[in-house]
Amino acid sequence: MTPETGLGVVEVVPFATAPAAGQDTTHYLYFDMRFPDWTDAESLSKGVVHNHVPMDPVGISTELSLTKIADTSGLSSPARMGDVIRYTITAENSGSLPLTSVSLDDPLTPDETLQAVAGVTDDGVLDPGESWIWTASITLDTNSANSGSIANLATLSATDAWNARLTLESSPTGNARTGAGNGTPTVVKLDGLIDQIRPELEAILEDDLKLVLRRLGNSFSGYGRDAARRLQDGNPDDCDDTVSSDGSARLTIKDSAVSADGTYHRETYNCMRREWRIENLEASYARANDTGTQAMLSFTHRRERLVGEDAISAFFWGGYSSRSDVDTGTATGRIDGIGLYGGIYGAQRLSGQGMFDYYLAGAVGRHSFTLDFPRAITIKAKGDYSYKALFAGASVSREYQLQSGSLTPRFGFDLAYAPGTHVSVTATQGSKTENDVFALDDVGTRNVFLETEYRRPFGTDDPATVAADWMSDFKFRPSLLCEGTFGDRQAECGIGLAMALTATSRDGDTAWAAEIDGTATRHGKTASLQLSWERRIDAINGSIRIGGGTDATGAQAVTMELRSDF
Repeated sequence: MTPETGLGVVEVVPFATAPAAGQDTTHYLYFDMRFPDWTDAESLSKGVVHNHVPMDPVGISTELSLTKIADTSGLSSPARMGDVIRYTITAENSGSLPLTSVSLDDPLTPDETLQAVAGVTDDGVLDPGESWIWTASITLDTNSANSGSIANLATLSATDAWNARLTLESSPTGNARTGAGNGTPTVVKLDGLIDQIRPELEAILEDDLKLVLRRLGNSFSGYGRDAARRLQDGNPDDCDDTVSSDGSARLTIKDSAVSADGTYHRETYNCMRREWRIENLEASYARANDTGTQAMLSFTHRRERLVGEDAISAFFWGGYSSRSDVDTGTATGRIDGIGLYGGIYGAQRLSGQGMFDYYLAGAVGRHSFTLDFPRAITIKAKGDYSYKALFAGASVSREYQLQSGSLTPRFGFDLAYAPGTHVSVTATQGSKTENDVFALDDVGTRNVFLETEYRRPFGTDDPATVAADWMSDFKFRPSLLCEGTFGDRQAECGIGLAMALTATSRDGDTAWAAEIDGTATRHGKTASLQLSWERRIDAINGSIRIGGGTDATGAQAVTMELRSDF
C-alpha cells in the first residue's frame, strides 16, 4: 500500500478494534512510505492506522479429526458380487473455532449421506464440540469381490474462521493433520478361498507334524535304551566277527481297521573294532473305514562302538517316506511326506550298577498335501510345507537285586521341537484360484517320566519249581508321566500302571503272555488288555505269535505275527 501524502492519517478499516465476524478484514503487510523533504509537509506520507494483521491467538485454534470405520457384516465368505460394505465417517470439531461450507467426498462410495441432527447440522456450521456423522456404502462388483481387499479414503473440505479453505483426510483411528497425504485408507480384507479353509488346514498339518515328531522321537529314545541294554549285557566273550539278521511280519485287525507291518533287522559285529553295525528296514500299512490308508517306509543305519568297558558311543542316520489318507470330517485327501534324520546316542555305566543313556538328533522333511474341503462348491487345496526338528532325551536307571527278584527305577525326559514354518498352498473353487503362503506355529512336546519296574522270575533257581514244565516271569511297573507342549507352562500329569506275566515252556517252544496297562489323568482314564500265545516253528527258524485284546481306546484287536532268524 502507498499512503497518501500530506498531514493526517489513513484508516485501513474504519474501526480501531480487531474485526468481528462479518466485518472488513482488509490488512497490509508492507507500505511504500515517502519522505522526500522534511520541510514540506505536503510531500510526506500520511500515517497508517487500523491495519489489523491477523494472528493465531493463544488457546484459539482449529482442531478437527476425521474417522472412517467399516461395517463388514454384509460380506459373505468368500466375498461375492452384490455384497455390501457400509461405512461410518465422523468429523469431530474439538477446537474453539467454527467451520463452514463443510462437505465430504469419497471416490468409491457414491452415497455419502450426512445424518441430520436438529440444532447441530441444520445451521450448516460445524461448531466447536460438535460431531457430524456421514454414512456411505459400496456394493461389490465382480472385480472388487475378487480383489482381495477394499481400501478407500474420505476427504472433508471446509472453510475455517479465517475464511481459508482446508482439507482433511480420514483414517480408521482418526486423522487430525490437515492437508493431502496425511490420511490412512480404511482397508477391508475380503475373505478368500484360503481364508475359509485356513483354520482346518492348519489343524490338519499341525497334527501331521506332531505325528512325525512322535514317531521319530519314540525311535530315537529306543536307540538309547538299546545301547544301555547292550552295555549291561557286556562284551561278547569270544572275539569272533558275527552277522545276524531277522525279520518279522505282523497283521492286525482292530474293529473295522486292518494294518500290516514288517521289519528287517541286520546286525554285524566286528571284534577287532568292538563295533556293531545295525540296519533296520521297516514298512507299515494300515487301512480303516474312517481314516483311510496310512503307509510308511523307513530305513535306519546305526553304528555302535564299545568305549572301554563302561560306555557305548553311537551314531545313526536314515530316512522315511510316508503317505496318509485324511478324513477329519472337515477335509478329505492325503498327505505325502519324505524326510531325513540323523544323530548320536549312547550309554554310560555309572557307579553302583547305575546306567545313563542319551540321544541327540535332528530331522528335516517336506510334506505335500492334496485336500478337499466340502462347501457348496468344494474347495480343493494343494501345497506343501518343510520342517526342521530337534530331538533330545536322557534317562538314568539302576537295578537293585532283591531276594525275590529285581527292582529298577528309571527317571528321564524326552524333548521334540520343530520351529514355525511356512505353508505354501493353492486353493481352487470352480474357476477361481488363489495362492498364498502362511505361517505354521511351532510344534513341540516335552515329557518327564519316573517309573519303577519290579521283575520276578519263577521256575529258574527255585528248587520247588525247577522240575516244572514252565518258567514264568512277572513284571510290575508303576509310573508317573508329565507331558506338555512348548509355549504352554502347564503340563498334563498322570499315573500309569503296567503288569505282565509270561509263561515259557522249558524247551522254549511255547510261551503265553498277559499284559495289562492303564493310565489316569485329570482328563480321564485308559486301560488295555493283551493276551498272546507264541509257538516256535523250526521250518522257518522262527515263531508265530497270535494275540488279542483291547487297546486304550476300547477297540478290540486280533494280531498275528511271524518272526524268522536268517
